[in-house]
Amino acid sequence: MYFLKVYFDDKNPANRPTHTAFVAPSLTTFSQANPAYKIYTIDGNYSGSTFTVIDEETYWANLTEINANDKVEFKLEYNKRVFKLEYNKRKDYGMKDLSPASYLDLAKRMLTDENLLSKYIQNYHRNDKQLQTCDATCRKNYICEALTAERGMQSVFCAGL
Repeated sequence: MYFLKVYFDDKNPANRPTHTAFVAPSLTTFSQANPAYKIYTIDGNYSGSTFTVIDEETYWANLTEINANDKVEFKLEYNKRVFKLEYNKRKDYGMKDLSPASYLDLAKRMLTDENLLSKYIQNYHRNDKQLQTCDATCRKNYICEALTAERGMQSVFCAGL
């Protein structure tokens, strides 16, 4: 799943960012990720609306927590609220909006803010297992992937990271 992708005019990172890809997580369980879904708030359904995404929230189910507790009462009660808010993208990443420029700003801030990048990696996988083995090169690759919306353009978009 690509959590953050920024696209640029003419595939040139020196140009302005033009759009982003909004990709929802999977409800299917995988060994490296818990199930999740997103709710997008859209500016729309009125005359003159922009139909832009103005907010995004991700909800997830912590399968490790659910499976670790074998008490039937816990599972019955937990299933009533199995999906919990994991994060609100604008609030948790300090974004003024969800515009392409704000996504580019987020990627640039992750270059110097280790805590922000760690939060991004943990939210990307919906757990912290990858953080335990992710060295400096691995961490830069997350930022490179965010800046490289065009496959095979890493040498252009990631030069100097």
